Amino acid sequence: MDNVTLLGNYAFNYCSALTTIQLPSNLQTINQYVFYYCTKLTQIELPSKVKTIGNYAFKYCTSLTSVKFNSDVSSMGTYIFQNCSKLNTVDFNNHSMSLGNYTFYSVTSLKTILNWDNITGIGASAFYSCTGLTSLTLPSKLTTIGSNAFS
Repeated sequence: MDNVTLLGNYAFNYCSALTTIQLPSNLQTINQYVFYYCTKLTQIELPSKVKTIGNYAFKYCTSLTSVKFNSDVSSMGTYIFQNCSKLNTVDFNNHSMSLGNYTFYSVTSLKTILNWDNITGIGASAFYSCTGLTSLTLPSKLTTIGSNAFS
């Protein structure tokens, strides 16, 4: 499976029994809706070569509790983690990227954001309705914050 570089649209969507997955080490692209409604998936560790994450890639992964980035993602779609209702920790692992619009939209359980000092942009409504965030230090490399980013 290490030869896999792309997960196509809807590849695992509605795999409601999927609890864990080890993504291929050479994976570069996660297209849109890949893990949409994988309601039992508990954590994701993105491999070091991932550069693109498509729209709604992890939307409604309602058991997802943590996400760890291991690469500089250069293209990030919208609503990637929308309504991941148990997601409480995101570790950017000091990688450089700009968060897309609505990235963590309505992730009310999000409490901890780790190692995000190299984040350069936060898209519109990226943390909209993230009511669990009570304290936050903005990244030192941040250059843009979109409208309603933290509404």
